[in-house]
Amino acid sequence: MQLDEQMVASALDGLAEDMSTRLGQEQAFGDQGMLKQLEDLRKKLATAAPDLIGAYYGYLQVKERYDQLLVRVAWTKQRFWRLFLLQAGALVILLVLALGYEWGQWRHVWLSVPLAAEEVMAWIWWGSVGATLSALHALYEHRLRGTLSDSLDAWLAAKPLSGGVLGLLSGLALQVTAYGATGDWHTQGVLSYLFAFIAGFSERRFLTYLQKRVSQLTQGTDQKSG
Repeated sequence: MQLDEQMVASALDGLAEDMSTRLGQEQAFGDQGMLKQLEDLRKKLATAAPDLIGAYYGYLQVKERYDQLLVRVAWTKQRFWRLFLLQAGALVILLVLALGYEWGQWRHVWLSVPLAAEEVMAWIWWGSVGATLSALHALYEHRLRGTLSDSLDAWLAAKPLSGGVLGLLSGLALQVTAYGATGDWHTQGVLSYLFAFIAGFSERRFLTYLQKRVSQLTQGTDQKSG
């Protein structure tokens, strides 16, 4: 193929225009320096002795990267919505379970449940809700940064379950803290539910807090025995 300056310049300008239009709508990806490369290649044609071969070869390299990026954009969009709908479905199921339980209690359909068991179920539920909302938030953040990958699948699938476990642990930890302070197991209601929600939403912070509490209790026990 015979190259001429007008053809190469038209190819560079067309690719730059398409890139600005399409990737301008994708905040997660940006142009990754490709627009700057096209600008530099365009300058090669504005010299007294334009490097047509170098400019066209650079154009082909940028176009290949751009095509790969478009494939990734499409893959990320499809994957994001699939994972988003799964997490949203889990949240709907949790809400339906809560409404069903409240309706059953109001209609006296279910057998009476001991107060302690109700508290435990509430901790698990609030922890699961917090974890599911955290998963939705994380999905959105990864979508914006363009870091959505296959490695998130297992973490997202286990999030509602792990949130329930952390909600339960948070409720128990709060009960132990209350008992240590007052000698009575009395921490119930809104405070314990909020604590369970936070534990599910921010598992790293809760586990850090739990580790500190365990260390404090262990040190206190050692001092008393010493």
